[in-house]
Amino acid sequence: MPSYGAAPTHSPTPERAVLVVDSGAEVNDLIDDVLTSEGWSIKRVADNQAVLSLVATSPFDLIITGAKTHGPEDLELLRKIRGVRPHQRLIILTEKWTPGDVIAAIREGAFSYLYQLRSSAALSSKWCATLWPHPAGMTAWKFSPRSLIGLA
Repeated sequence: MPSYGAAPTHSPTPERAVLVVDSGAEVNDLIDDVLTSEGWSIKRVADNQAVLSLVATSPFDLIITGAKTHGPEDLELLRKIRGVRPHQRLIILTEKWTPGDVIAAIREGAFSYLYQLRSSAALSSKWCATLWPHPAGMTAWKFSPRSLIGLA
């Protein structure tokens, strides 16, 4: 029987890499549930110092700070990362925030500033949809003051 060529193949979606600072079991599980179901490869580190060591040698599509740190610490981390990777996307997670922290995050170019994550549905609806590629091949970014701090 003649061969008509190999069956068509589809190239898999490239795996996206996220670097996540430890936030405790509950938040870590939420992040894992949402991002792994969407094809993200997760690398977890203990603290902001470990983030700085890794970004110097490895690119990540996204970095998520730990909920145990506070806004000023994470903003300092973002400033240092920008010295190595100027366009790095960083999401700040926190248990405590002030309006000043949010404004500083906007000024420094943080991708998002979220607090009190308690469910994978909340995590997914608040910001994960903004990370997926747009049908036209562009990345869609949605911002509003309320969504920046997880209120939308």
